[in-house]
Amino acid sequence: MGVVFPRPLTKTSARAWLSVAVTAALLAWLFSRIDASRAWALVRGASPGWLLLAAALGPVQIALSAERWKRAANALQLPLPRREAVAEFALGTFLNQLLPGGVAGDAVRVWRQRRDDRELGPVLRAAVADRAFGVGALCGVVLLSLLAWPWLHPGVARPTGAVVVAAGVALLLLLAALAPARTPLWGRIAPDLRRAVLHPSVVWGQLGISLLLTATFMLGFAACAQALGQELGMATLTVVPWLLLAMSVPLSVGGWGPREATAVALLPALGWSAESAMALSALYGLTALAGAVPGALVPLLPPASEDA
Repeated sequence: MGVVFPRPLTKTSARAWLSVAVTAALLAWLFSRIDASRAWALVRGASPGWLLLAAALGPVQIALSAERWKRAANALQLPLPRREAVAEFALGTFLNQLLPGGVAGDAVRVWRQRRDDRELGPVLRAAVADRAFGVGALCGVVLLSLLAWPWLHPGVARPTGAVVVAAGVALLLLLAALAPARTPLWGRIAPDLRRAVLHPSVVWGQLGISLLLTATFMLGFAACAQALGQELGMATLTVVPWLLLAMSVPLSVGGWGPREATAVALLPALGWSAESAMALSALYGLTALAGAVPGALVPLLPPASEDA
């Protein structure tokens, strides 16, 4: 019998395994540095009412995200009914909570949009534009929070290197948005991305939706803090955007690991214990998953009608 060699890893599977490894390594490292039993006790003692509020924000966030995606698609002359956008985004959000990489749900969302009369290219570009605009708007919020840090947290130094990281990410997004047509690969889709999110007819609406969406994420963290019997206060405006940015990096499972590491790195400077920071981040992850669970029912629904 010949020797059977395992098939080489594809780029997708390699990144999936890397995401699992990043999440596992970060969580293991964090648990080795904190009192895990104390953090678990805080999670168990959290107030259910505040957690229900945080979870209830999930469907609101899905509706807002779906509207932003719908507008990006429409700007590319790609009809996307609102009900279909909400249903598909709900499914994608649920899958992103469970699958490694942070974009598997987006890939499924794009793939399910294929039609005989609908090319996959515009569908993919609309999804990329939506995701890029959301990250870009979040980077703007992060930069503003850093600028306001000395006034919101007098006597507390800004996080080391935070300005450089946020500015670097924002610069990369700007360069991607302004990429000329001759840029290999990306240059071919950059014009569509600009039309989907930066055209004067759509940009202000997209920005408003993104800022409102970010506000709901902040409210979710604030509710989880209340569930722990603590106040986030101004950290809602300064630290939470960093937690959201850490979650958006597509190298984890549902944001677990990077989110907790960022919370433990930043919140103790504002009076939180490392265990409380860990518990807050974990509660947010659990409520985000709970809020996304209805998306699991989407494959059981009848096909969406062509409503606007």
